[in-house]
This record gives sequence, C-alpha cells and structure tokens, in this order.
Amino acid sequence: PWLPEEVVHSVMRFVPQPPQAVMVLGDLPAMVWRRGERAARAHSPHQHTLAVTFFPAGDRFATSTSDGTVTIWEAATGRRLLHMQRARTAMSNLVVSPGGDRIAGSNNFGTITVWDAHTGQILASKFYESRWWKSIRIFPDADRYITIRHWNPPWSRRHTWAIRSLRTGEVLATWLVFDTPRGVFVAPCGTRVVTAGRTHLRLWNASTGALVHELRDATRADVWPVVALTAGAGRVAVAEASAVGIWSGVRGNLERRIASEGFVHRVVFFAEGTRLAIMERHALLIWDLVARKLMRDLYLGEPDAVRFTSLAVGGGIVAACGVDPFGDQRAQIWDADSGRRLQAWRRE
Repeated sequence: PWLPEEVVHSVMRFVPQPPQAVMVLGDLPAMVWRRGERAARAHSPHQHTLAVTFFPAGDRFATSTSDGTVTIWEAATGRRLLHMQRARTAMSNLVVSPGGDRIAGSNNFGTITVWDAHTGQILASKFYESRWWKSIRIFPDADRYITIRHWNPPWSRRHTWAIRSLRTGEVLATWLVFDTPRGVFVAPCGTRVVTAGRTHLRLWNASTGALVHELRDATRADVWPVVALTAGAGRVAVAEASAVGIWSGVRGNLERRIASEGFVHRVVFFAEGTRLAIMERHALLIWDLVARKLMRDLYLGEPDAVRFTSLAVGGGIVAACGVDPFGDQRAQIWDADSGRRLQAWRRE
C-alpha cells in the first residue's frame, strides 16, 4: 500500500520529560536518543516502522510497522513489553491517550483502530471506503477523530467535515465547505482544526464546528500546503513552495511572510511557540518569531546529496532525517541554541 515517502524512510518523535527522542530510519531498529547519546535500541526485524509515539510519562513508546503490528517498548532499555492485537492494515499514525491507557491508530486508507494499552486487545475498529473518506486525523486526546466526506458525486467541491467520538462513533461537530479538500491539521491542544482547500485555509473550533477565521490567500491552487500550529493554535505557519506565512490564530491576520531560498519541505513550531524550524532541501532555518530574526542557518549538505524529508523538534533539539540518491538513510541532530551538530547517522 502507498504511504508517504518520508514516513517510510524516517520517523522521529520527542518527549520533553525526561528529554529524549526515538528515531527510526526505514527498517533499522528504533533508537532512543537521550542527552546526546544512544540509550537503547528496539528491533522489529525485516519491517519498516511507519509511526512512533511516546507515552505521556516518557517511560515507554509505541511503534507501528508495515505488517500491521503495533508494539510497546521500554524507553530505557528498548525491551519489548507488549504486542498489540494485529490490525487489518498498517497504521501510519499513532496517538496515545493522556492517561496512557489507550492507543489509537489510523492510516490513509480509512482504517481507525483503538487498542487497550494494558492488554493489547482491540477496543474498536472502523473502516471507511477510501472513495468517500479522506484525510482522517486522530485528536491528541485519542478520543476523537476528524474525517472528510465528499458529497455525491465524488468530484464535487461540496463536502463535509465531521468530528466523531472514537468510542461511540457519535458525530460531535460537523460543517459544510465549498472548496476542493487538500488536508486537515489538528492543533496539539485539540481545540482547533485547520482545513486546507484549493484556495483557502480555514481555522475551526473543534468543539462547536464554528468557523473561527478564514485565512485568505494562505494557499495556492498548484501547491499542497504544509501547515504547523502552536500548542494553543495562537499561530499557524503555512509553507508554500519557497515562502512561509505566519498567521495569527487569534486575529486571523498575516503577521509576516518569511522568504526562503529553496523549496520548503517541512515547518515545525518549538513547544513555546516563539520559534519556528523551517526545512529546505539543503538547509535548516530556525526563526525567532518575537525578535523577527533568523537565529540559525544549519547546513544539511549539498542539495543532491541527501533528500531530507522528516523534521522534529523538542527540548532545544532539532533533528532532520532523509535518504540520499543511493538509498542510504541519514539523520542529523542539532542543538537549536548553539547550532552545534550533536550526532549524524548513516545506514547503507
């Protein structure tokens, strides 16, 4: 089954307490990185890891592999703790509930599965025909999900978004949009949702389904937007080709536009929401949005040497992962404050 290239090649997640990261390069074992050193390895032989996420306490993490297996690992040692009951398809997204008792997974083909994190048993499983349902996203509380449904005929620009309960399937909020859909993005706080269309981006209240702001001219018809939101959805970053627009999630106005020398692949906010990491083809830029200045310009390598496609930040650390023309998987980890490169990996 088709999955985004950056997911197949590399996955990374951070957790702030204790400061650590888990990184997976293709079919390599998952590596837990802590304070500049590799602390543990978690090995899933002969399988690509498609998704990884930490439990809230940071003592465990969960991975999803290409054979549909979801596994819980101990972060300190890399020891396998529990195999979950296998889902019908592989999960490209995993979310752990705030209490750590449930794991929810989804993919691009319309499958959503919820597991009991203590027993590994499937609590709920839903499948939506891919012709009708697109852009499934699970909320950070692992209790809700949002889907998009095209109205008949399928090519119609008229469609609805629906937020549903993972436990009961009940519709909690819904709204109608007249625009060709191009994706959905959920704020880390779970109170705001951004929907991307062919001509506009819209910010919605996830509780009521009410339109908060319409970000006009925030997207171009020929570009699939890359969007990032701060924890409280106070700022929205929208990357289009060689520029990044910073929008206010409170007032709905464009605060500033950051020009880039190359095509922008990823944008990620730091936890405090005042810094933004922008990944181009061969450079990693860190902007201070309060001082409105470029803090760091980190050189990743020649444009044709490595195609960096994954970006993650956390605890003052920035990591970029990708693949070179020979298929070798690479990763670099930087200190965001000093600009010092802490580690670099290569796997042939």
